[in-house]
Amino acid sequence: MILGAVLAGGLSTRFGSDKALAELGGETLLALSVKALEAHSDAVVIVGRNKGPACCIPDWPSPNSGPLGGLLAP
Repeated sequence: MILGAVLAGGLSTRFGSDKALAELGGETLLALSVKALEAHSDAVVIVGRNKGPACCIPDWPSPNSGPLGGLLAP
């Protein structure tokens, strides 16, 4: 089984707003990322968010742990 994981828990401080919710062509970057992974994996999860267009799992050991928190998520 191939699992696709979208790391989407960043604070987007340099971007200025939530990058995952920014839109391109009428869809959020998060939704576009999930769609891209669905084409190449058996399942997709979103790491670091509470809700989204796929199953979401929290950062670990705590929210806003940065990229490593997303990679360590259970």
